[in-house]
Amino acid sequence: MKENKHQISIYVILVAIFIGFSFFSCTEQVEKDLTGFWVVDEMYIHNEDVKRAFLSNGLDINKDHSCRLPIIEISDRRTDKEFGKWSFSKKDGKVYFTIESPNNLFKGTYLIKSIGKIPGGRNEGEYYFRMTLVNDSTEIYCSKVNWAVPYDALK
Repeated sequence: MKENKHQISIYVILVAIFIGFSFFSCTEQVEKDLTGFWVVDEMYIHNEDVKRAFLSNGLDINKDHSCRLPIIEISDRRTDKEFGKWSFSKKDGKVYFTIESPNNLFKGTYLIKSIGKIPGGRNEGEYYFRMTLVNDSTEIYCSKVNWAVPYDALK
């Protein structure tokens, strides 16, 4: 009986290690996919195109979980509205991206509806790396700046 309990304990520990490894491996890949310099190609708030109002359309997502956001007012340059903190979470098999910032256009939590490579570019084997973020009022369509490189270079 003691030997059976010992085998069960070992089994439980191995399962816990496997689950932990799977979570951290997946977490590492999500962070790797998210970080980098993105271009906001399109952005809609309540179905209204707001991208035309941006002074610039770069969204810089850094490994240290800071980010630089597009702004619409020149007076917002080099202020808290140009910067924020980002995080992601998982719930019910979905991944959510959160931006904390005084920048009302971008702050909030978004479902990462899609993220990944899409064939394209000037040469065979090159890809766009695209991401779609959505919440109740906002849709954001982004492309990674280094789009015209072989996909392996993005890893």
